[in-house]
Order: sequence, then structure tokens, then C-alpha cells
Amino acid sequence: MISIDNAQNQIRLLKISPGSSHEDIRCCWKVISLDGSVEYQTLSYVWGESNEDKNSIVEGRNIKVTDNLFGALTAIRSSSELMILWVDALCIDEEDAIEKQGHFHLMRRIYSQCTNCYIYLGEVRACETGASEEESLEMARAAMNAIRVPPKRPRLRAEKAFQFIPSAPWWSRIWTIPEGIAPPRHTLLWGPLSMAWETFVKLSNNAMELRWPDDLGLNFFAFFPEGLASNLSASFSALELAASWGNETPNLLNMFWRFRYRRSTDPRDKVYSILGLLREGEKPLPSVMASDYELPAATLFKRVTVDLIHDECGLRPFIVLRWEHWSLPQDGISEFWAHDGFYMDFTANKGLPMLDRDALTSEQDDSVLHLNGLMFDRVLVASKPINTSEMDDVLQMWDGLIAEAKAKGLRHDAATETFRNIVFRNMMEGKLTEPDKQGDWRRRMWSNQTLFFTATGYIGQGPSTVTQGDEVWIMLGGRVPFALQPREIIVGDVYMPGIMHGEAVEGRHEIQHFIKIY
Repeated sequence: MISIDNAQNQIRLLKISPGSSHEDIRCCWKVISLDGSVEYQTLSYVWGESNEDKNSIVEGRNIKVTDNLFGALTAIRSSSELMILWVDALCIDEEDAIEKQGHFHLMRRIYSQCTNCYIYLGEVRACETGASEEESLEMARAAMNAIRVPPKRPRLRAEKAFQFIPSAPWWSRIWTIPEGIAPPRHTLLWGPLSMAWETFVKLSNNAMELRWPDDLGLNFFAFFPEGLASNLSASFSALELAASWGNETPNLLNMFWRFRYRRSTDPRDKVYSILGLLREGEKPLPSVMASDYELPAATLFKRVTVDLIHDECGLRPFIVLRWEHWSLPQDGISEFWAHDGFYMDFTANKGLPMLDRDALTSEQDDSVLHLNGLMFDRVLVASKPINTSEMDDVLQMWDGLIAEAKAKGLRHDAATETFRNIVFRNMMEGKLTEPDKQGDWRRRMWSNQTLFFTATGYIGQGPSTVTQGDEVWIMLGGRVPFALQPREIIVGDVYMPGIMHGEAVEGRHEIQHFIKIY
């Protein structure tokens, strides 16, 4: 690659020679400074898999590219005009760590200063529509025409083809967030087909309002089956939210949770891509450099956690923790936004001192988190996870849990059992919280939760991973109790009638223990 000077804010651009679809893609590099005035376009795509037969010729050399990049370059290339394009895989020297870090700092400028960004969703594949390649392309064209202009008659198989667009991998990648909000203009590419981004935004707005122009002659619910409309509108809403972060200071924890399940090749991208959305010069995480890819991912995440605890002045970052699930949403994970909505309703730590944020880590080892609090009880027995579809079976599960607890020595006289049944029903009905929130509790807070009894007879609900022997702690800075694998790993937040407002601390606030979280 020809050299560039990071100090001069220089980048490489690709000059793509004109050609037809059956000809080789031939390019050469052009070095420019972002401080100057040069017109160019950018590309946003999912890297995908590589095929040994897919190459582009840059400066006379064959360079292997992924299938998606090859398809995008083929779609973008003009048959008659030179195209000037910035694309990461061909314009950044991936083996030069200093150059990569320099480009990270320039990423917002690269995309915001372009004239247009192509968003490449992938090829039109026959497997997506169950038709031949030729038929699939016609169906895809019909789908995009149905979005753009009212057809004279219904495009009978457009619906099935269209469903690929909002489910394309592009929507699930972490780096497509800044690439989707920084450029002044976008063009959507699907194989050889193209559409103005604004047209697709209009479709999203229609989807959010559940309306579809009558003159299209198409069935709205055929285009958007099984929640596809809400998925599409949620994707656009998330981009709009991310765009606002460049103008204001958002809540950092909410930022990371909002896009936690976006995919990335490198797990560190989940931090660095989000930090790149903030206003220039803003440094909300003091211990995290903007793009240090020499730092191990585990160390980076630990530093982010400590900084978030500092920012929150408490342990809100630990609610809904599931250490075994870091990348994709799964059935065994609870909903952060539901738990977050109730977190401030409780004061389990009332009576404990303030969290000492300066003592969270030590200079000798910043990979260990130092916390302190009261160890209140241990889990005696725990049920299997409760799924929302199983709510009718919860009472039967409750009876089985009581029988198991009795077998392990839980006190079970008639008066105690009656009291426990009342407490359990109050938990089920959401009476741990305010009357106007009880409906939300019943709908959202039982998903993927586990019922448990403690050794002293308390009833609780907690993460699906709570198991016999886990400890229940009231910790400094935590408004709710937390379950811990004995003094080493936080399992997640738990809810136990009788200790949610400081009752466990009364008379015991001086009996604190230090714990180390690894």
C-alpha cells in the first residue's frame, strides 16, 4: 500500500475504473487529506465470508476480497465513469496497528464528509425466495418497486422477497451504527438493485404506523409477518437515537445495553464503535482509550465496568448480568429494560455506607473488582427457569419447589406455609412495587427468572442461573440484593419480599465483608 501520514489526517481512496459486470474490478489508490476538499463516496457492508475466486486488482496486484465486498464493488462500479470510494478493507492497512488506531479517530469524519454512503445488504439469493436466480431477481425488483411506486397491478411474489431486506445481516452489525448515521446521504443496494435511503425511511414510518398505501394493491401483513414491522421500525429508531448522541451526553450504560447484541468480528468493537458516536473530544470512560486494540478484550470490559460504576455511583451496571451470554440474545436471558425500570423503586442497601468508588480496584491489579456488603443468606433450592409461555404452570412449579425445600429441612408448619403462599402470590402479582407498575411486573419481570428458597426460609426470584449454594448479598451501592457464586462471581439481581427496603441491614450495618469479583 502507498504510505499515508496520520498526522496530516490522510486516508487512501479507491479510484475504481469503469467496466462491465463480466470484467475484472480494477482500482488504484489516491491519497487525500480530510482537511482538504475532495468528493468521494463510502461503503457500509458486512464483511462476510471469503471465496478464493473473488479478487480485485489494485495497483496491478490481485487482492482477495470477501464475497460481500466483491458484490458491492460490482454493484457500485460504473460502466462509463471513474468512481472514487473509501472502503475499509482496501483503504486501511490492517497489519499496521498505528494506522488502524489513527483511522479509528478519523472514522466519523470519513463518513460525515463523504457525498454518499452505499449500504450494501448482500446479493439477491434464490435461497431467500425459493425461486430460481432469475425469478428471485425479478421478485426483488418487484419488492423494491412496490416500496417506491404504486404498480399498476399487484406484484404477486414481492412480499416474500421483501422480507429479506429488514432481516439482512447489515442491521445486526455493530459498526453499521456509525456508518448508518454519519453520512449526509445513503443509497441502499441489494444486489444490482438500488434505492434512496429516504424512500426506505418512509417505508419504516409506514410500518411503525401500521399503514400501507391502498393503491399499492399489496397486503401489508404479507410484507411484515410475525413482528417484522416492529423489527424494522426498531432498527430505524435505534439509528435515530444513536444519531442524537453526537449532540448530547447520553447515559453510558443505556448506550451499551441498547446495542449489546450487535455482532462484531472483534468483541472490543462493541466498546470502541459506541464511543465513536459521542461528541468529538468527549471522554466519558477515563480508563478506556478510544481504540487500543493491543488491550485484551477481558481487560477492556473490566475497565468499562469500573468506569460505569463510577458514572452511575452504584451497581446498576450489574442488573440482569448473565456471565455466560455476552453476544447474542437468547431465551435464557432476562430483559434489562424491565429490571432497570424497577431498580430505583428499591432501597435494599438503606443503612449501609456510600460506595467507595475510589477503592473499586487496586494499583497492583486492576482486573479484580473490590466490593463490600452483607452476606444475608444462601439459596437452598431453586426452580427451573420460568418462561412467559409457562406462566399457567408456575403454581405447579411452586408446589414442587416447596416439596423439595421441605425435603431439605425447610420449616413447614401450617401458619408458615399459609404466609409463604401469600408472599408468593404477592410476588406473582407485582405487589413488590407501586400499584401503577404492577401490570408491567406481571408481564415482564417473570421472563427467564428462577424461584428459590433460602436456607432461612425467604422466597425470592432471580436470574435463570441461580442455583443451590449461591449467596444473597446486600452490597454497598446496590439498591437491590444480588446473587453471587460464593464471593467471586455476580450472578445477577434478585427480588426477595422482606428485604427490599433495608430490612436486612437493620442492626447489621457494621457487619460488612469485603469480596473480590474476578
